Formats: sequence, structure tokens, C-alpha cells
Amino acid sequence: HKRPPPDGISMLHQNTVRRHRYTSLLSPGFHMVHGEYTNCRNKSSTTIDGSEIDQTKAAYPPYGPAIYPTIGKFDRTTKGSWIGKYGKAGYILFAFDHGKDVSNLPSFVSSVSVFNNQSCQFSFVGRDDKNISYLEDPYTRGIRRHLSDRSRALGFVTNGGDGSQGTVLDVNVTMGTKFQIALYAVGNTKPQARSTWSARQQAIKVMDLETMNVIAPTPKMDDFDDGAYFIVQYDRGVRLRVMPINNDAGFSAVFFDRVPSLQIS
Repeated sequence: HKRPPPDGISMLHQNTVRRHRYTSLLSPGFHMVHGEYTNCRNKSSTTIDGSEIDQTKAAYPPYGPAIYPTIGKFDRTTKGSWIGKYGKAGYILFAFDHGKDVSNLPSFVSSVSVFNNQSCQFSFVGRDDKNISYLEDPYTRGIRRHLSDRSRALGFVTNGGDGSQGTVLDVNVTMGTKFQIALYAVGNTKPQARSTWSARQQAIKVMDLETMNVIAPTPKMDDFDDGAYFIVQYDRGVRLRVMPINNDAGFSAVFFDRVPSLQIS
């Protein structure tokens, strides 16, 4: 029920005051508020700027489910054995070669950059042929007798634990090219050049690179100590913002593949 505004509200515009509801004085503690709304029944209402609007036609439905042009998914089974499954069109293995990137970009990708590159740290984690979370070395193809014998190493790029920014990856592509991007990360690793560890939980926001609109639900990446891929398909430039929940948010590689059509479910 509408009550007179309490003392001290007179500083607000009268039209603002009329659009609020007020309670009687409440004692300290917890209180439950129950609200219901329907179409406004007044024929008109005055806005703050003095104009009138017809509210007999106004409706205020609850928010419906969000609709996105694409959707991401995780792969936690492939681990570091990416060759033959991801990156057939191209890839970047960050800091893979003792701190240097190993890159083979596809023709439809014009550039890949890490946001605020000067403050990001590209660190070598190590080389361990028996660690399944470490990425296979593409340069050992055909040298060893078995695929399982490929040399493995791991790098890591991070902007630290800044939760407001995270570590951002911008990917510019030829407009209209249908492609898949797979971002690989390994949790709870300690790069050689850092005193802190990689994240055990992090969130990934996917945005259109031109409009900056969110184009997919923002998932939480966890349970990835053995490595996990976040996979999304799109047909224009994307920005992936990897935000820390604990420790340093970051990733180790990005892989590109062409797709005949976009799968959004």
C-alpha cells in the first residue's frame, strides 16, 4: 500500500517520489517484502520531464530467458593430446617454447592479441613428456614412433588476479567465416616466472569483438587441473575475457578450426 513519503525525501523530484512505495518505520532486523505487479490502470502518468505517457497499454512481463547467438561447451577428456582433434586450421601455443609462442594462424584469422599485452606475463611452465595435461609439441610430428611418444610442454599467459579485467583474448577474423575456437587452460599450475599459481576456478565471458555484446552464457571453468578446452563457434571476431575466481586467470593455447555450420547447442 502507498504511504506518505518519510521525512528527508523532499529533496527528490515530486514525480520520482510518486513512483515509489514507502513502508512505515521498520525496526532493526530481517524483513520480507512481497511484491506483485500488473498493467498500470491509470490512463496517463507524468514523467520526470513533465511529459505524459499512456500506461493503459503498458505491460510489464517478467524477464524471459536470455537468447544468445551461440553457446560454449567444455572438453575435459582430450587434455593435452590436441593434435588431430583441434587446431587443424591453426593454433597458438602461448610461451610454449621456453617462453616463446609457437604460432600457425589460419588465413581467416587476421590477428590474435592478448589485451593490455604489456602487463600480461607469458611464462613457461615446463616440459614433461609424461604429463598428460601438457600440450603435444607439433614439431615432433613423425619424429617419434607413436603419437603417445610426442614431446609435451606447457606455457601460460595471464594478466594476474585482476577480477575486473581478467586476461582478455581478441581474435579478428574474416567476416562471415564459420569457425570454432577452442581455448585451452590448465588449472593449479605454477609457471616458472611467477610466484602465484594459475586459477582453479575462472569464468569466461564471450563477446562480439565489434559490438562488445555478450554472445554466449558465461560459464565457470573448474575441475581443469588435467586441462580443459572451452569451445565456441561463431562467424565474426570474438573477445574472450577470462576472469579469475581464485588465483591467476589465464590460458595456455588457442586452436582454430573451420566448421560447415554453426552449432549453438
